[in-house]
Amino acid sequence: MPAHPHLQLIIDTAAGICTSLLVDRHLAGAYRAWAVVGAFGDDLPTRASALARSLGLDDASVRSLRELGEGINYNAYGGSEEDLLLPPARLYERVRPYRDPLDFIKDEPLAKDLALRRQADLVCAEAEAERLVLPGGEVHRLPDAPWARRVLGTYANTLSQREPTRAHAVLRPDSAGAAVVSVRSPRTAPAGADVLCRGFGGSGRASAAGIDRLPCARYEAFIEAFARAFPGEPG
Repeated sequence: MPAHPHLQLIIDTAAGICTSLLVDRHLAGAYRAWAVVGAFGDDLPTRASALARSLGLDDASVRSLRELGEGINYNAYGGSEEDLLLPPARLYERVRPYRDPLDFIKDEPLAKDLALRRQADLVCAEAEAERLVLPGGEVHRLPDAPWARRVLGTYANTLSQREPTRAHAVLRPDSAGAAVVSVRSPRTAPAGADVLCRGFGGSGRASAAGIDRLPCARYEAFIEAFARAFPGEPG
């Protein structure tokens, strides 16, 4: 770990933790509504909902924060900024003035625009993904298209929410003859995604991890490693 007088490291690698929750803990809830947005975006709906309840938010407000969080997370994926609805730095400048994300949602049509485009890309993924079924999970292959580059993480989260007892991997080819991979451990046993991805040069959390570049020559090795990491329940 790097050491510097002006650097404070706050690290928690537990499966149910994300950066927004670490910041919320460090700031003692000073911007908790934004932590709710971040936790929903990082696919931690149980933790996000618990934080929202601590703020006394009604169901409609929680749904709005979830939609915003998932939209901001979705807008972080792409082969380049040209794939995105808005470059992340510009999105940050739009968000920055708002202490309360519900005010951002009310004032900025961007939140709804992100949600609509995300849903359209998910429809494409459901229609075009090639599915390999394994005992403990599934591997889904998307084509190399702008919508696939944007929806990679969102689709992995959607599959994980739909089938929480199984692991999921979503791959899409890049322009250099390799693949980008997003992996989700089973929600009922959220461990192993980080270890699997590190074996192929990737990184991430125990419950959610990824590989920036999986050479085509290592595709079969990845499938075999995925099957070993997530063997499923003995039958």
